[in-house]
Amino acid sequence: MNRQLAAAVLALFIAAPGTAAGYTNAELKKMFQRSVDTEDVQERGRLRAEIAKAAPDSAYGLASRAYLLGDSLTPFAIASIYTKALELDPTIAVAYYNRSHIYLNSGQYEKAKEGYEKAISLGFKDAGAYQGVGDACLHLGRDEEAIKFLSKAIALDPTLHFAYNNRGG
Repeated sequence: MNRQLAAAVLALFIAAPGTAAGYTNAELKKMFQRSVDTEDVQERGRLRAEIAKAAPDSAYGLASRAYLLGDSLTPFAIASIYTKALELDPTIAVAYYNRSHIYLNSGQYEKAKEGYEKAISLGFKDAGAYQGVGDACLHLGRDEEAIKFLSKAIALDPTLHFAYNNRGG
């Protein structure tokens, strides 16, 4: 994903005249979910920029900003923004998922595992979430549990080469 493009879109919306304010929380949630569901990176960036402008201190605004500014801040700064978003609304599955990537990459495997599992429990069924749990389990020495999650990841997306490699086969 091109986060620099997303950050540019965010800057454009912040600088644009007028306001996107006036959305209800339900409308923000629906718009945020559309941004999660789309495969179009530019549309995802546009939606998240609109959310970030409309409600910057809301859970959805914070999660949108964390996503858009991911390459501009340190991973720990991004994780803290996701944490704040989750304090405001603990049902944003993709925020758990994205924060878990940061935890996994920084060696915080138990936190990563818990976050990916929370995302899955909230309905985030992306193969990457299952792969994340599996990878965290491998680092924690829980090989049997890892194989279970990596197999689920492969079942959801047979192109996940790392899941194959880590699962063994």
